[in-house]
Amino acid sequence: MARQKLTKTKKDRIYSYIDTDKKKKYAYRYKFYDDTNKRKEKSRQGFFTIQEAEKALIAIKASIMSGNGQTLINENITLDQWFIKWMKLKENSWEITTLRLT
Repeated sequence: MARQKLTKTKKDRIYSYIDTDKKKKYAYRYKFYDDTNKRKEKSRQGFFTIQEAEKALIAIKASIMSGNGQTLINENITLDQWFIKWMKLKENSWEITTLRLT
């Protein structure tokens, strides 16, 4: 599927586009910096009104400001990626024999 052309609206960080059914829909794009000062972007589209997109954007902003930015970054992580992170986190608390088995 081709990427839709996003057009700016009067609201900050909210965009409009025409979907494949020729209907006007809305999206948001929010850029932020994580704990390690790497630039990240959270975006979502498919909203039918500007108000729906704005409510979702406000919820994302509130989540990031309250310190839950890491959960937003990891929400699309696969089980394999999560398991590798978990193994690295727990390997210091395992015995040597357990580490040999992994």
